[in-house]
Amino acid sequence: MTITIQNYTGATDSFAFPYNSQSVDDVITSNHTTTPIGFFNHSILIAGKYGASPNSVVLTGHFSGTSKWTYFRSLSKHFRETTRLKKLLFETDKFFLGVGKQLKKTHASGRTNFIDYVATFETVMTILFSTTEKTSGTNGGNIDTFVTRIQGTYDGSGDVTLKDNEGNTMTIPAAEFVGTEKVLYEMVRMTHAGKGIYTSEYGVCSIEVDSGTTTSTTADKLVQTGQNFVSTVTVGDIIHNTTDGTFTTVTAVDSNTSLSLDDDIMATSEAFVIYHINNNITATAGLGLLKIRPGANITTIATTNMTSVTTYTRDGYGD
Repeated sequence: MTITIQNYTGATDSFAFPYNSQSVDDVITSNHTTTPIGFFNHSILIAGKYGASPNSVVLTGHFSGTSKWTYFRSLSKHFRETTRLKKLLFETDKFFLGVGKQLKKTHASGRTNFIDYVATFETVMTILFSTTEKTSGTNGGNIDTFVTRIQGTYDGSGDVTLKDNEGNTMTIPAAEFVGTEKVLYEMVRMTHAGKGIYTSEYGVCSIEVDSGTTTSTTADKLVQTGQNFVSTVTVGDIIHNTTDGTFTTVTAVDSNTSLSLDDDIMATSEAFVIYHINNNITATAGLGLLKIRPGANITTIATTNMTSVTTYTRDGYGD
């Protein structure tokens, strides 16, 4: 297969390596602390149930020919874009999720027609995800996998809860709702913390603040006449194009009728929902991430006080 790196969310952007790397080193480092005890012949080992640090995937290869610099710059672009999560596919149906960590090129006098490189990709989770996102069936992988997304509508009757069969629970208080807004749960998202700094957030819950249908097309914009975006939308809010299923974030509120977007995903007559991340959620009994065990059905994820619920997940695989 062809090794490929591409955006996890937002605009489609993909780089397929013209030649696969000569080697792919997948390094897993245990996440624990070992403390020697002075004058004794043993140490104290502290580790958690989920004891693995992010994988470090090291690709070693080359580019050649008249397009060698174009290839290198395309790879470099993806590795520099660390505010956006990437998928690294080196199996036909599985990918690591993370960002580029380091890209090194070597200029050797004996290889004037080549660019030799070493590229290090660092994961944000220690499992391989299936390339197929599904809404029914079982986790066909060999390890626990995470729910990637849940979408539904608040029914107005109390706190919203999302819960897996291990007791991991997300709770959104009823007081956070005004009416029967849509709700969005995401496994992980890069969020803008201000001044150009982005952080990864896990188990993100968002509530609808606006919706509509675009009335014109402008590159990297969402435009709808008759809107009131200045009073409803905030920089960093999530845009869901419900016509084609794509997502992006708001980078600026231009006016009541126009928003600037991180990706060019909106065209004329496309429907959208805008979500604002809610920080008054409670995560209990675990890491705040909803999981599905190997062989378990997606229906093991339970939701309360929501209608029209769709749960999305991918099979999970260990090395």
